[in-house]
Amino acid sequence: MITNSLHFFLKNYCNFMDDEKINISVRKFLKNVGITSQRKIEEKIRDKFKSGEIKDINKIKIKATITSDTLELNESIDGEIET
Repeated sequence: MITNSLHFFLKNYCNFMDDEKINISVRKFLKNVGITSQRKIEEKIRDKFKSGEIKDINKIKIKATITSDTLELNESIDGEIET
């Protein structure tokens, strides 16, 4: 009985990971990624249209990749941007 109670306590109250802190930090990172990415993509699209390198294109294929060596994370998201 003591062992089960100790297990319950350790599992539920000795969690060293602060979920709320992680959530806020991830959201802050993703906000920065979103703002920076949008700015860079729009800048590149305008530059390519102005230079004439792209014309009459209705959709631009694009890919975003998020990586972390620490987390062994490597995820890509494919999409299209309509022009």
